[in-house]
Amino acid sequence: MRDLLGEDGRKATLFHLQVPDYEKHPKEFHVHLGVVFKQSASVLERVIIKDVYNKLDLRYDDDGKIDYEHSMKFAFSEASKRHPE
Repeated sequence: MRDLLGEDGRKATLFHLQVPDYEKHPKEFHVHLGVVFKQSASVLERVIIKDVYNKLDLRYDDDGKIDYEHSMKFAFSEASKRHPE
């Protein structure tokens, strides 16, 4: 998201979304992102998923359809396996 919006834009967006621990609440984040960005939200979601998967060295298949909630839950699960708290 930082790459598209810049750091100030990212911070402002997260402030307005008001979703604490957004990485643990992907459905809520998805809904709020849609309210703020409307149809453009899917572009941001795709970039976020791609970036997260890249950082975790997970395969990202861009088949044109994304399920933000499912994708982020999978990434969080994989990250938890690699770095248990």
